[in-house]
Amino acid sequence: MKVASRVGTLAALALGLAGLTFPAASGAAPAATARIHVTGIERDGQKTAVEAAIYGTDYIPIYTSGKTVSVPLGSAWIGAAVLTTGPDDTILSTTLVVRRVDITHSETIDLDARDGKLVTFSLDVPGATDTGDNVQACVGGNFVPGAPIGAGSAAGTLYAAPVRSSDLTFGYASTWQGATASYLIGGQSSGGIPSAPVYHGRLSQMAQVQVSFDAGEVVGGYEDASLQSTDSCGLSGAVPVAGSGSSSTEYVSAGTWTAAADAYRAGWQSTHRFLAGHSYAIAFGAAAWGPYQDFPSVQADSIDFFPEGPISDPDQVSSTCCDISTIRLYSGGRLLKKAVLSQWRATRTFQVRIARAAWYTMDISAQRRVPGMTLPAGLLSARDSLAWRFRAAPTSGLDFLLVPVTAMRFVPQGLNLENQALPGAATVIHMQVIEPRALGFVSPPRHAVRSVRVWVSFNDGKTWQAIAVTGHGSAWKATVDDPASGFVSLRSAVTDSAGDSTTETIYQAYAIAS
Repeated sequence: MKVASRVGTLAALALGLAGLTFPAASGAAPAATARIHVTGIERDGQKTAVEAAIYGTDYIPIYTSGKTVSVPLGSAWIGAAVLTTGPDDTILSTTLVVRRVDITHSETIDLDARDGKLVTFSLDVPGATDTGDNVQACVGGNFVPGAPIGAGSAAGTLYAAPVRSSDLTFGYASTWQGATASYLIGGQSSGGIPSAPVYHGRLSQMAQVQVSFDAGEVVGGYEDASLQSTDSCGLSGAVPVAGSGSSSTEYVSAGTWTAAADAYRAGWQSTHRFLAGHSYAIAFGAAAWGPYQDFPSVQADSIDFFPEGPISDPDQVSSTCCDISTIRLYSGGRLLKKAVLSQWRATRTFQVRIARAAWYTMDISAQRRVPGMTLPAGLLSARDSLAWRFRAAPTSGLDFLLVPVTAMRFVPQGLNLENQALPGAATVIHMQVIEPRALGFVSPPRHAVRSVRVWVSFNDGKTWQAIAVTGHGSAWKATVDDPASGFVSLRSAVTDSAGDSTTETIYQAYAIAS
């Protein structure tokens, strides 16, 4: 695992923030400014250029790469990673320097690396080696926040200049590599940059995380992955990716982390709480992908549906390119609208005006498609379908009210890294009835689940056979007697106490190993 460095990103962040403005009082005169030039002083006393960040109380951060900039008068935090180099420009060390200054006139402000204290890490795992260290300062208090001021370097070459202030939070991370696992020591402290930045990693205070990159569902392979601390000044560490059908063992400091991965036109993210001494598993690309993320809603006199991910990972919040979806809305046996929507290069919206309260049925059939690429033979979950039956009526407000439908989350147990079961095995399927929830949408009334039925198909949906289910509420379970070869497709039907129902089908949900 390698810590993700933020050094050298200030210019890019400046471009992203350049379009932001803060409102000035009507009729107010422009704020007085001074011309500020920021330089670094290396640990050997030599002057050097730096990529600096300037934080004020009433303007967005200003980023500069050695050029003089106009800065409003007043208190400011200025910081940078100051590099100390050798005769051949070899980087000997990196020092995080952050200063609070009162800007009253134009001047050159020095960031002196000679004040830096060595940042040291240790780990009680024999044979593990430190592969990289990172620190960063996050500016808060009355100052307008921006990207952290970060510095990263090899073990024994990273320094931080101490400063005491309630405005600063200090984040630190170190990655280590052992014979069979990687280790990420991370944390943060408040009150400024400490004068003794010494950190001891203890295996007993870490959690074991098995990260897998499953094959079969993903098109084009994985590109990178990371674990990001959710602390306010937390750092991230890169998780090694050996390719589809691989896994790695990570040990991380106890706390809350966001796991993320990227693949060809795809991305995943999920947040996990890790306790010291416990073991966890995170799977990217695990079966069975299905329609878990999108639900229809009603706003005023319109039924709206915004299908962003009708075929998505059951374990992650994901975005996967691409699919073509055919959507139909019926009421009283009459087709109100049909649309064929492609996810490629377009935001998809399906809207139908309604005049009165009635029962409606929305059918969705989605098929995966990646422009410029031929889908691999045997791709799992290449298509799925939904049939939602629900009662809806026009609303008096402008809120988006989610309709009382559900989706079934299928998670087959015991599959290998290729998302395959053994021939003739008995595969237990954990199932979760998902109710619609979405930021910015009003949740629907909750109705008790009245019935759950499940079927399986071994011939891509030509014929189906019912299987027994157990459970209650949102948690259910079934066991599939797997065939000797081929694929297993899954179908469920959920009905609630108000009569709303969902029928969901995932074709080739998982495979049988040859």
